[in-house]
Amino acid sequence: MKKMMISVFLGIGLTALFSLNAKAASITDTVLFNANGTTIEEDLISYGGGTVDKIGDSYFDWVAWEHSVAFDFSNVTVSSVVLSLTFEDDQGVFWAVNSGWWGSYSYPVTTADDSASEWAVGWTDDGQFDIGEVDTGTYEYDIDIESILDGSLIVTITGSFITGDFYVVSSELTVNYTELVSGNTEDTNEINGNNPVPEPSTFLMIGLSLLALSGLIRKRA
Repeated sequence: MKKMMISVFLGIGLTALFSLNAKAASITDTVLFNANGTTIEEDLISYGGGTVDKIGDSYFDWVAWEHSVAFDFSNVTVSSVVLSLTFEDDQGVFWAVNSGWWGSYSYPVTTADDSASEWAVGWTDDGQFDIGEVDTGTYEYDIDIESILDGSLIVTITGSFITGDFYVVSSELTVNYTELVSGNTEDTNEINGNNPVPEPSTFLMIGLSLLALSGLIRKRA
């Protein structure tokens, strides 16, 4: 009976110790925009209109860029992928109507603030699509995990002076994952820049295992 109890507690202790090697981490690729392009030139794929970071310079304007994640996904479990887009909206556009004996027509009027609405359309190369109003701030989108397993994600944002102009400030692609680390976890943490903290349940399991083994040893003595 004692041998069986020792085996059970040893099993719990080993399970707890192994769980220390499974750590959550993340990797983020950031693309920064300016009037002439992106901070890393290779990130920019194409654009229309006058400046790269401003959408709405022409009737049909766009900017397309690529996120590259140089990462080996074979030994990890990806839990989620999040795309964060940051925009700046400094002015708005609304449609005014001019009418008279000759008839009427509509024309865009630019406001000095962001009181009017701007609209944009965005999509990724794997077919994910969204359309909506753009204001100053950061917008987050859940990305299909399968779409980044090849290490790349292409994003396109389009707009027009008809629907208002805005600026694309930055784009961040964050991959959250869990990996099973073998060997020296301290060295691996330094490489990835992460300092994982064991969950409270892990400490509890280790403590119970040690207490149980201590009690059994005392009884035998």
